[in-house]
Amino acid sequence: MAGVLGRWGDDSELQLVLDIINSLYRHSEKIGGGMTPYLNIRPYPAVLVFTAYGLGLTRSERWPALHHLFAATISRQYKEPRKVVEELFLWTWPGVEDKGWWHQIDRPEARKTPLSDHLLEIFAEWGKSFLGLSPDFELTFERFELLGSLAHLEQKKPTEVHAELDKDPPHDYVWIPVGRLGWHSQNRRWRP
Repeated sequence: MAGVLGRWGDDSELQLVLDIINSLYRHSEKIGGGMTPYLNIRPYPAVLVFTAYGLGLTRSERWPALHHLFAATISRQYKEPRKVVEELFLWTWPGVEDKGWWHQIDRPEARKTPLSDHLLEIFAEWGKSFLGLSPDFELTFERFELLGSLAHLEQKKPTEVHAELDKDPPHDYVWIPVGRLGWHSQNRRWRP
């Protein structure tokens, strides 16, 4: 349903989707005891709703609404609120802390980006109902990831970016969460 709203909505649904994401996230925090991998994966339904809505927005090219989704605040129990892109997007989500967990999902072979690959695979199937006949679903998915990565970078102040680049030893990059687009060069090439 979130993907349908993202694809064919008119921005009036944005707050409703954010309320659903926040509700799912808060529910995931209700139980605080147990094995860490199981606790960390509890927000997975919120990740799915966030991804579905974001993919729908990306497919319909509703860029302001997508940016608002990334920049929206998510409340956290006993912690300061954070931006959705800082809490539920790719490597920022606590559910990926145990990378071995995602290597076990679907296929056991080593993957460079197991969560990203997993989401691509399930939304390639689930997304048919709201993305329609897309000539290149992979491109839409990686566009969503790229824009999320840029929205994550946007959360840093320019002084923080400069400080990270000036670290000793010098770095020629600033860390941002990237998925498949970090290694999958096919969709990075320019297309006329």
